[in-house]
Amino acid sequence: MSTSPASETVTQHYQQGDLRRRIDEALDRLYPGGHPLTTDHLRAVDEFHVGGHTVTRLLAEHLELRPGMRVLDAGSGLGARPAIWLSARIPMSLAWI
Repeated sequence: MSTSPASETVTQHYQQGDLRRRIDEALDRLYPGGHPLTTDHLRAVDEFHVGGHTVTRLLAEHLELRPGMRVLDAGSGLGARPAIWLSARIPMSLAWI
């Protein structure tokens, strides 16, 4: 069974070695002196799905999330940015993996 070119590209992306170190180095270049980071700074690397943050917002609207709900973000990514973005807007019990 062969894999698709897209699957191979994703595999190569995540097998490049110490991803955390490379992200830290890039952030140090962008924000020398320890500029305080927010989840918005990580949007490009943490919402690594088709549609990015736009789809995160649309999905949140579609789900009609309300305060007090329990939410699980499965496959949340490097820093769980979508989950953190949601919880900053709607008080909820949130878990991510």
